[in-house]
Amino acid sequence: MSGNVEHVLKANELLYNNITESLSDQSVKKYNNDKLTLKELDKWRTDELPAILNNRFKEKSNCWLTKDELVLLMDWKLAKGVFRPILPKLIKSNTPDQVREVTKAGFTMFLDYIKEIKDVENFWKNDSEEKRKQYKTNIRSVFKKICELKGVGPATASLILSLLCKIDKYLVPPFFSDESFMYYVIDPFRPETKIKYSVKEYVDELLEAYFDILFRYKDDDFLNMDILEKGGWSLKMYDIHKIDTLADLKVPFEVDDTDLVKFSYKNDEKKKSKDTGEDTEQPRLKKQKKQK
Repeated sequence: MSGNVEHVLKANELLYNNITESLSDQSVKKYNNDKLTLKELDKWRTDELPAILNNRFKEKSNCWLTKDELVLLMDWKLAKGVFRPILPKLIKSNTPDQVREVTKAGFTMFLDYIKEIKDVENFWKNDSEEKRKQYKTNIRSVFKKICELKGVGPATASLILSLLCKIDKYLVPPFFSDESFMYYVIDPFRPETKIKYSVKEYVDELLEAYFDILFRYKDDDFLNMDILEKGGWSLKMYDIHKIDTLADLKVPFEVDDTDLVKFSYKNDEKKKSKDTGEDTEQPRLKKQKKQK
C-alpha cells in the first residue's frame, strides 16, 4: 500500500476519536436537552443512528429519519464544522411527516439502486465510465429529493445518506465535510480556491476522487468511502488546528507534514515511465486554475 492511504486508514482508526474527545473535553456545550457531550453525540451519529436505520430497514424493508433525529443530526454537523445559526431554525420548521416521507423516499431511491447491482461486494474491482456515471446520476436524484427539506443542502444530504453505512458498507456515499473536501480535492487539485458546497462539487470532484482511490486500491476490501472521509477529516483537522485547539494532541503514528495537508494520488506500486520515473496512471481529476 502506497501513497498516503495507509495514513488515512490509521487516522480513521486512531486519530478520529482522539480529536473528537479532545474537542469534547474543551467544550461545555451539551446536546439533546443537555444529555450528551460532543463525544457522546458523535458516537450517536457514527454508531447508534446508523444501527437504528439498519434495524428499521430489517423490520420494514425501508427506513427513514424522524424529525428529532434530523434536528440532532444538524446539531452534530454544526458542532463538528462551521456553525451557521440559521440552519437549526430551518430544520425545525419541517414537520415530522415531511422529514419521515422525504428521507424515506431518498433512502429508498438509493437502496433500490444498490439492489440493481450484481455482486456489490466486488463493485470496486473493475473501473468503468458507466459505473461512475450511474452512481453519480443516482446521487444527484437522491440529493434533489432530500434537499426538499428546509435547511438541507448538498452537505446535509450527503450526511443523511452516509447514515446507511450499516445497511451497505460498500457503496454508501461519504459525508461532504469541509476538511475531507480540502484534503482530497482543494489542496491536491485547486489550492487557494474555496468550497461552493454544490452538488456539482460533491459529485464531479469529491466522488471522483474517492472513485480513483477505491478503484486503485481495489484489493483492499476493508476500504470504503466512510473510512476515507473520516481519515481525511482527521488528518486535515489536525493540520489546521495543531497550533491552537489541538496543540496538546499528538498523532499516534508517524506521518509527514505533507500527508497532513493533502492526499497524494501517486502510487509507487504502479508502472513508472522509463524516461521520467513518473507514475503513468494519473487520477481523473485535473488541477484547476487558481480562482481570481
